[in-house]
Amino acid sequence: MKKLFFTLVLALMAFVSNSFAQNLTSYSWASGIGFGLPEGMEIKTNTNEKFVATNNDDFAFSIVPVEFEKVKGRQLGKFVAELAFDNMGMDSTEGNYTIEEIQVTNGAGVYILGVDGDGTLCISAVFLSSVSNKGCFIFEAFSEEHAEEAGMVMGSVNFTE
Repeated sequence: MKKLFFTLVLALMAFVSNSFAQNLTSYSWASGIGFGLPEGMEIKTNTNEKFVATNNDDFAFSIVPVEFEKVKGRQLGKFVAELAFDNMGMDSTEGNYTIEEIQVTNGAGVYILGVDGDGTLCISAVFLSSVSNKGCFIFEAFSEEHAEEAGMVMGSVNFTE
């Protein structure tokens, strides 16, 4: 059942494109990193070091900058897995997660979809700009009802500088 759900979510995320981003409120954060959030998200933190928004405890979004030099030359899939498993509490049991590449405007990234210790769906991603030395780490935790929104948010990430 879990694999079927992951397959459906991944298919949904692959289908979601920037054309759906019109349903999102656009944000420009940390000197040229852009993304969109669904209506109703309450911003909890908005500094150059961290941006956090939630929606009634069933959809949470956070983004922090990643030092480009720490990631440069590393395999992004391995890097995002280390962050997700070691820092975010994502379940590292084989078959309980999947890692995929994602293309963004002026950059590229890798995301990992899985569950945390409580069974909450999670997406972690690292994005790197192709036009500057910028990077970011995004973590989303969400209920099944917010899977489409979570995919839309990941599909909206872009680098403007």
